[in-house]
Amino acid sequence: MGNVIKHFDVALKEEIITCPSCDTQQETGYRHCLNCGYDFNKDIVYISGAITGIKNFKDIFNTAETVLKAKGNEVINPAKIQLHESATHEDYMAICYEQIKMADTIYMLKDWGKSKGACIEYGYARGLGKNIIEEGQDEN
Repeated sequence: MGNVIKHFDVALKEEIITCPSCDTQQETGYRHCLNCGYDFNKDIVYISGAITGIKNFKDIFNTAETVLKAKGNEVINPAKIQLHESATHEDYMAICYEQIKMADTIYMLKDWGKSKGACIEYGYARGLGKNIIEEGQDEN
């Protein structure tokens, strides 16, 4: 569903939807944004898994991103965050919290339970009422 914003326009006496991609407004009832073509039914999925201490974490996250995009999702890949080299784990997590807020679903990579950060993200996502899928659970 993405982070689509709906509101009722009193003057026009109709429900209006704001596209999360281009920020334009239009009447509800359309599957796609009339301006940019954004699919309003597309899920935004945040990938969560171990990063610290994993040499090939970027490959693991990028593979998951490719699979999730092939299923029609918009994907937030936190492995692509690059901060200054003095940035702390907490600095990265602060960004991850904001990204999780934007997502509809959090996708937990295999062995996520061994990662302090992924465990924190899982709890945060549960607290926000996000959909949670574990790797392998969604594959039919």
